Amino acid sequence: MQMAPRMSACMKELRMNVKEIIQKWLEKNGYDGLFRPDECACENSDLCPCCDGNFDCEPGYKSPCDCGDHDYHIGPDKPSRAEQGARFAAKLDAKLLAGLDANPAKKTRYIAKNGVADYLKLCDLVRNAKNSALDS
Repeated sequence: MQMAPRMSACMKELRMNVKEIIQKWLEKNGYDGLFRPDECACENSDLCPCCDGNFDCEPGYKSPCDCGDHDYHIGPDKPSRAEQGARFAAKLDAKLLAGLDANPAKKTRYIAKNGVADYLKLCDLVRNAKNSALDS
């Protein structure tokens, strides 16, 4: 009796499923997720929550919701460089602020180096970015 070869632990780690392959391809090519016109959309971080087995989705770019029914839209149009830059800067600001708030000593050093006004400006930038994301 012949036994099937055993897969090494390393090979098991390299094995990917279709969802992971699609996710990696989307990220590598700069897409934010998938969409089907007038039906559904999903972000890379949560691909195919509809799980309807329909693979006629298209890669797309995330944009703010203008209809008020969703948190975002994903479609074929790539955001401008200015929109992409603003989104990236807002993420960095939020990450920096979260790190400072989680570490009082780091926060104190930041304020000592940059001043209270700079810290408060950072707080305002993050708050305004969150509010504009909620409004859109």
